[in-house]
Amino acid sequence: MTARTSERSRSRPDAAESAPDDQDCPWLDPGVDGAGLRVADFPSLLVLRLAAKIQRTLMPQYTHRFGLSLPEWRILPLLNRASPIQLSELTARSTLDKALISRAVRLLEEKGYVAVNGDPGHGRRLVVSITPVGRALHDRVLPTARRRQMALLAILDTGEREALYRLIGKLADAIDDGALVDDTPAPPP
Repeated sequence: MTARTSERSRSRPDAAESAPDDQDCPWLDPGVDGAGLRVADFPSLLVLRLAAKIQRTLMPQYTHRFGLSLPEWRILPLLNRASPIQLSELTARSTLDKALISRAVRLLEEKGYVAVNGDPGHGRRLVVSITPVGRALHDRVLPTARRRQMALLAILDTGEREALYRLIGKLADAIDDGALVDDTPAPPP
């Protein structure tokens, strides 16, 4: 256990469950079926916990400052790159829940940051566009967001950054390619 991990563990009782121990990687020999792997050490759980911590601590430092919710901020950069876009495509690209996206788009529209119109080619589809005011807000928030993300990356050395980026891509590609599809029937109750 590193000094930093040890210090965290002493200062917070839940730290042992939330921060992986640098010295004892439970993923090295969990058994073929994963029987030696505690739920607290599931890679998916650890990634979700990290994402939640980032969202709770890092992102509000710039979203609240500019009067945006996290979903609103997630939408603005997407629209800045791909506006106009169908609402269904925006939802797919954002990886957020459809209802959350709809609510955030409605709020952004009320604030004048986006425009929502019917798709002339299809009566039921909605098309979302970033407005000039929305683009200006995006351009004001982005430097702050970049600085906060760089503060996160500064925790890692160059090799760790490269490895993390490569490994995230490798896992995402494998999932996209169906590597985790399990067609084994569930055992009977």
